[in-house]
Amino acid sequence: VRDFKVRCINHTIEKLKDILGNYNNIKAYQYPGKQVIEDALKLFNSIANIRDTSELFEEVSNKKDEIIKISPKINTISEFFKGNQKEQFDKIRETIITYENNRDYVDNTKELQEVVKKILEILNAEEPYSRIHELPTLRKELIDILVNMYEIKSTPIIKIANKTIEYIQNELNNANINYEDFGKNYIENCKGIIDSLQHSNELKDIYAQETRLGQMKDSFIIALEKKKYEMSKPKDDNTKSDEPVIIKTRKIVRTDMLMNRSYEINSKEDIDKYIEELRNKLMKELEENNNLTIK
Repeated sequence: VRDFKVRCINHTIEKLKDILGNYNNIKAYQYPGKQVIEDALKLFNSIANIRDTSELFEEVSNKKDEIIKISPKINTISEFFKGNQKEQFDKIRETIITYENNRDYVDNTKELQEVVKKILEILNAEEPYSRIHELPTLRKELIDILVNMYEIKSTPIIKIANKTIEYIQNELNNANINYEDFGKNYIENCKGIIDSLQHSNELKDIYAQETRLGQMKDSFIIALEKKKYEMSKPKDDNTKSDEPVIIKTRKIVRTDMLMNRSYEINSKEDIDKYIEELRNKLMKELEENNNLTIK
């Protein structure tokens, strides 16, 4: 009995505990077979805890069919962790999590839906072992789809960043302001955004960088106005005044905020109505601040 417990039961329990350790700290898309390993541990622990010799062999005899049924499953799961199946599972899990983090930003095409469906069928299966060989091909298909979407969506934002650099340079030249003294940080930030877009694989980053570009350009316009005002003050003016100097900052007005709804244009009259509404809104903005920049 002692030999049976040590060489069979306890050895199997230790093997099961080692396998169970693989499931720790996995939050999304758990490895397959965890329930099988937990059930097997309960089974073999219940046998190991029996001290009476006759009772032990009787329990083993009663559990024979259960042991015979679960043993091949244990071996299959063990082979999963020993071979490259676990590596393939890890890679596809990382890719599908990247997809899910960007799901709100992807174009939900039929091609994408089909690939994701096949991947999830394998990841969520209780016994996916016979289909894991499909994962490398499915992963490549998913990556190709996402990369293509990313390139399509990031290209116009990179163009906006380059145009922003050109705009900043032109504004500095027109104002006779040295790039190194004032505009360098803005341009370097634009270049940093371009670099980030060219090396990231997160679709959500594209929209974050677009927002960042807009905010930075607005900041530059306001800062440039202040810089121009400072440059316009006479350097030898030593006169003092108790009245505070008020710098009229330039207000940024976005066209998408001015006309923030869709318009049906079916005639010249519709165009006139649209223009008149736009004119009225611009006049209202001008009354509030006579330094406007329309974006």
